[in-house]
Amino acid sequence: MAVKEQLYICTTAQYHSITRAAEVLYISPSALSAYIRSIEKQYGVRLFERRGHQMIPTEEGREYIQRAEKIIDLQKEINQVLNQKEGIPVTLSLQTRRAVDIMSAILKGFARQYPGSHLEIREEGFSEIRQSLELRQSDAALCNGSLECPGISRQTLLEEPIIACVPAGFALNRKAFRSEKQKGLCLHFEDLVQEILILPKKDESLRHVIDARLEAEGIRIARYQEAQNFLTIQSMIQAQLGCGFSRLGYLSHLHRPGVLYYYVDDPCWSDTLDFFSRPSFPDEKMLERLRMITLQACRRTFVRGQALICQPQE
Repeated sequence: MAVKEQLYICTTAQYHSITRAAEVLYISPSALSAYIRSIEKQYGVRLFERRGHQMIPTEEGREYIQRAEKIIDLQKEINQVLNQKEGIPVTLSLQTRRAVDIMSAILKGFARQYPGSHLEIREEGFSEIRQSLELRQSDAALCNGSLECPGISRQTLLEEPIIACVPAGFALNRKAFRSEKQKGLCLHFEDLVQEILILPKKDESLRHVIDARLEAEGIRIARYQEAQNFLTIQSMIQAQLGCGFSRLGYLSHLHRPGVLYYYVDDPCWSDTLDFFSRPSFPDEKMLERLRMITLQACRRTFVRGQALICQPQE
């Protein structure tokens, strides 16, 4: 069964935009526009009303989309049955830098509970995870709370602290204070942003969180540099080029000698770590167990990260 037609129409309806849908589908906007026009000509109806650059489904289009989504889900279920008769295969998306610490534990835990099923883990960036969920290429995903994906179930697993990363020789370290709630030292956000900052690129989930806080507090940072790779960022901080931020779950494999790590503010600044899942997946119990396996793996990385936070001197 080919579902190209249904996928193209449904993706265009989801984004109300030829340009954005074409980006997600990895085709040119002109090719997608021509394809939709050919489908409308074939059926003899208009599936979309064009309003400037917006594509709004007509009444016939909405009826088409409602049935097309069922066809797309059915195709994946057929693939699952044909590709692995022993059990239902499942695909989980993980952010690449988080997969380093938890991928092996998740694979082992899943294999113990479902020895006849296959778990495929996709290591992806923030925007790639969103696309995998939207295009039904992944059944579930683990990502931080700044990910927005309509039509996908979302459960918060943990509150994940945002961590300040400061070169050991910086005077800023003298402003660290004891937390009343966290087992570790803290720095104030307002002190951190006075330093030169080494920030992730704007397409990274952590950058979304940082920019949202800067905007909420009306702060404009004058001195900063950007890097795509989190290992590069930590190396730049280690070289005393500035301060930066990380997530607690990343510290166990991203920490560097000569860099000190702190919670930010008290209570500490944090972001949610969420488990996303496709509601139409045929085995809800399997996804729930996968969620619990993922939660346990994440908790272990949090414990390892907490051990690296600067502690008060007794």
